[in-house]
Amino acid sequence: MWAYKMIAVAKTPPTPRQLGKSLVPTKVDALVAKWQEKPTIPSISTGADGTITIPAAAFSSKNRGASVSTMQSADAGSQILHGGCRSSVGPPCLEPESSSFEYDVTM
Repeated sequence: MWAYKMIAVAKTPPTPRQLGKSLVPTKVDALVAKWQEKPTIPSISTGADGTITIPAAAFSSKNRGASVSTMQSADAGSQILHGGCRSSVGPPCLEPESSSFEYDVTM
């Protein structure tokens, strides 16, 4: 009996199952739509009491080889992504050219 089932499965391909678009919005659709938006980069700010707030995603420049980018967060805001080290000696990065970025802060 088992051999007949194997032959039937091997000779009869499964019929493709077509799924229509979801009738209700899904969380996945919302996240994909949000991540495709260009991130809004927050600016460095100074509070009334002199507190300086530097959001991580507000970097001003990076080295050409640095794999640093920003991405919208699932909630409000953005985040910084670092693609790791491109150092010839491996982690930890001992070559600043491969991983550095900077912030401009005016005081």
